[in-house]
Amino acid sequence: MNKKLAIILTGCLIAAVMMSGCSSAGDVQVAANSSQSGSTPKVSQTAVSQQEDTEIKNLISDYFVKLYSGYALNYQKNLATGSIPEDLKSFLAKRAVEEGNNNAEVGLNFPRFVGMNGITMVSYKMLTEGKEPQIDSTFIENVDGTVLYFVKVNLLASCVPDSTFDAHFTLDPNTNTYQKTSDIAADQVDSIKVQAKYDVELVKEKEDSGYKIIRARESAYKHGAKNRLFRYNNDFITRLPYLNLEQSDDKTGVANKEDTETYKGECTVITSFLDNILSMDGERRTLLGGSWDDSYSKFCLLAETIGIDKDKDKNEILLINDRYKELFPKEALLLQSDIMSIKKKGDYTITMHPAYSKLNRWYMVSFNGTVKKSIGSAYAQEYSFDFFIKLTAGKTTKVSNVKLNKMAPIVKTESKEAAGSTESQKTAAASDSTTVSDSSGSSQANNAAGNSVDVQ
Repeated sequence: MNKKLAIILTGCLIAAVMMSGCSSAGDVQVAANSSQSGSTPKVSQTAVSQQEDTEIKNLISDYFVKLYSGYALNYQKNLATGSIPEDLKSFLAKRAVEEGNNNAEVGLNFPRFVGMNGITMVSYKMLTEGKEPQIDSTFIENVDGTVLYFVKVNLLASCVPDSTFDAHFTLDPNTNTYQKTSDIAADQVDSIKVQAKYDVELVKEKEDSGYKIIRARESAYKHGAKNRLFRYNNDFITRLPYLNLEQSDDKTGVANKEDTETYKGECTVITSFLDNILSMDGERRTLLGGSWDDSYSKFCLLAETIGIDKDKDKNEILLINDRYKELFPKEALLLQSDIMSIKKKGDYTITMHPAYSKLNRWYMVSFNGTVKKSIGSAYAQEYSFDFFIKLTAGKTTKVSNVKLNKMAPIVKTESKEAAGSTESQKTAAASDSTTVSDSSGSSQANNAAGNSVDVQ
């Protein structure tokens, strides 16, 4: 009897499995992934058809393009009262409009002023790839007919320092929204690239109708309108590299030719500047250091005479003004009195600083070099160098600010027999490491990431 029951149950199980595999490919999307160990593939199914998925992604894209076509300032009233702009209602479910309109807790989060690392973003523009907006929508789940998508929107954000923002806007503490009191000068407005992330929920209001948006919230959603509108509530937004230096999708070229050419041109200016500084002999370093101490006019004249202000084609590559002692510290130009010569080893490593923006074009530059500190001496110590270098933005590119972050001797590990002498060298090398302070006096030594250096 038990055997007959087992046979019957097995047959039912097989039939159920066969029936579950008969769904139409148009009704579900199936993704199978096999692990390297050869284990059974994991199969996941979406709850929308391929056609519906395409329609939803197009709807989401059109919604965010429309959403970010207006200025953040224009949405301040909507943020305070929860009123839904008329031009967005066609994308929304009837329920969202009828139940959420004029309610500050509405599940639609509009563009707003966002603070991040000492700056405030005041307006946004959609980034495009060709003519297509840079919007990525990914299906997450379907719960009782409500479909959830995770959406990433790439934006060009106009921003100003927090102090500038505070001087031109007043805060309503009851709603955490702002009112503009005066215009900001155009030359005070910078640009950065950011990615905003949203959780978008959609529903069908009728079985035979398409999906419409019922909620579009910042992904790191905070309950309570006042809490969410706090200027430094920025967890839903992250900064992107200003220059896109990635390869194209097919790996045959670059994703953005214009950005790549900009980077190459700026690297050329940085390389020319450092080559000029490193090529000076001890006598010229002493003379230039003396003129730096003396006056702006004498420093500029000698810099031009020596030729450190131009590249090999006689193009000017330095922007020197009467703030030269602040922007070009003596140590950053390697004018220390005890340096006789420096010979670079290998290539420069030139990397965009995280603070790189349209106006603040900061780079991190590192290299190794051998340094001689005595006239006629054959002894040369190898050092590692780390710089922060800022370039001008515009038609001509020049070095406008240099900070020496680190200049430290490199101590090579020796054999056990020489362990004793090695420890002595390490002690001597540690005392020889150069520590530099910026204009505010804060230490910058051994901080290649730039955390102690203000580059805003």
